[in-house]
Amino acid sequence: MTNKRNWVQFKITKDDFKKDLLPSEALILKAIQALDKGQGCFATNSYFSEYFNIAPVTVSRAITKLQKNGYINVYFERKNRNTVKRTIKPIPTVHYSEKSQVLGVIKYINGLYSKEYNYTPLPATPKIKKAIKNKIIEFKTQKALIQYLKKHRDDLASIHGASLWLQGKLTEEDFLD
Repeated sequence: MTNKRNWVQFKITKDDFKKDLLPSEALILKAIQALDKGQGCFATNSYFSEYFNIAPVTVSRAITKLQKNGYINVYFERKNRNTVKRTIKPIPTVHYSEKSQVLGVIKYINGLYSKEYNYTPLPATPKIKKAIKNKIIEFKTQKALIQYLKKHRDDLASIHGASLWLQGKLTEEDFLD
């Protein structure tokens, strides 16, 4: 007797392989996205294990990592402490251009300090843009950089402090002393 399952089909491109994911994790993410259909993915670890011919523990670790890295959300429907159904929802990723991300950081920084005495906006000079681009690379995402800036707003004290930090002229040790 053969097991007749409805297997999902999807196309994979070079862009589907993320820098922070193993190939098996990227494939599982792609399968989750293909199975989603707007209602979530209900596939079990056994399904993925059989589909990709990998151990169930590998699938479990991959799903945990995908959730930790912000690619999916996992929801459990429970009844009397027992899991009845797991739903995996892919988190849509929006790809903004490098220019858009850099200008977004400048706008965010200006908004942080706009109510300060002697407010002068952070200029979008080539030097500042390059510094922000490098910080986005260092922090891996624009979102992580903005979260850092938000957390250290008072430490940086002003747009001038933020500008110095972006350009590497002010280190975390300088403002935490």
